Amino acid sequence: MAQARELLTTWRGRLFLVNLALFLYVSWRSHSLFLPDTETLIAVGAKDPVRLAAGEWWRLLTPVFIHVGILHFGLNSFMLNAVGRQLEQVLGGTWFILIYLVAGVAGNVASAVFSANLSAGASGAIFGLLGAGLYLELSIGARVRAVTGKRPPRGAYLTTVGMNLAFGFVVPFIDNTAHLGGLAAGFALAFAMVKLRANNLAANRPALGYLAVLGLSALLAGGAFAGTSPAWVRRLLRHAADGAGEQRDKIFYLSQALTVAPDDYEAGVARARLLFAIGEPRYALYDVQSAVADRRSLPTVRRLAEDLAAEGRIDESIEVKRLLAEAASR
Repeated sequence: MAQARELLTTWRGRLFLVNLALFLYVSWRSHSLFLPDTETLIAVGAKDPVRLAAGEWWRLLTPVFIHVGILHFGLNSFMLNAVGRQLEQVLGGTWFILIYLVAGVAGNVASAVFSANLSAGASGAIFGLLGAGLYLELSIGARVRAVTGKRPPRGAYLTTVGMNLAFGFVVPFIDNTAHLGGLAAGFALAFAMVKLRANNLAANRPALGYLAVLGLSALLAGGAFAGTSPAWVRRLLRHAADGAGEQRDKIFYLSQALTVAPDDYEAGVARARLLFAIGEPRYALYDVQSAVADRRSLPTVRRLAEDLAAEGRIDESIEVKRLLAEAASR
């Protein structure tokens, strides 16, 4: 009964219930407990650069409550309880949920600015709690006993943060940009709380607290503007295409860039080159036909035709030259 009551009366319990409900819905809709499909994740609100560029700004918040499979959900639920149990007592319910939500948004903003990948999860929010705990540990940890009756082990939060960040850098597909964004936001908000809220842990300095809040707000606003800007998202996707190791991954990122900016002839020609390389000349010629509608693309398309001829792909080179000739005659 005590555990059931805790689920309803604490923010960490309520958050767990919301996350569980969405996890079960995503699993049911995608018919998978372990790896929900991309379409389902996007439909329920995962962070997707193309849709952010289309103005779906709420995707900076909704991913906080969505998880990609039972392992992801289980790990984040464990961390929420392990980290949140003591911090909710120290921070109080209002600051706890504020830090959790703002850090979650900050993590998604950082991801939107620096990562071209689809993402979801509460990791940014949990790193926000870790950031808050880290600030308390570094600044006033010796006096936490006055609130909770016990002092966290020295270095506990620093070690946890370091291990989780290292894990994120080693394991593919983990979005460490979201982790770092959430961590920084949680640290800044804990600093603001200590300076703004009357407490017996540190002297109040409201000016510093308000400055931290204003600075964080400015960074979030600027990041949200960039992360939802079609121009920025297009550049981010083009950069991801350049850095991808596999041709089909390059094609995927270029396709997304063209969804955001259909008139990006350079992306169109780059995708055409890759489609020729993997043996899809019909689709490649569609891209060439679209590109030559912009006369600025003609030198780039001409180089493509020459490269195809040099590779011995004479028929494909002839088709590209035919499209060039048609474009030049218009």
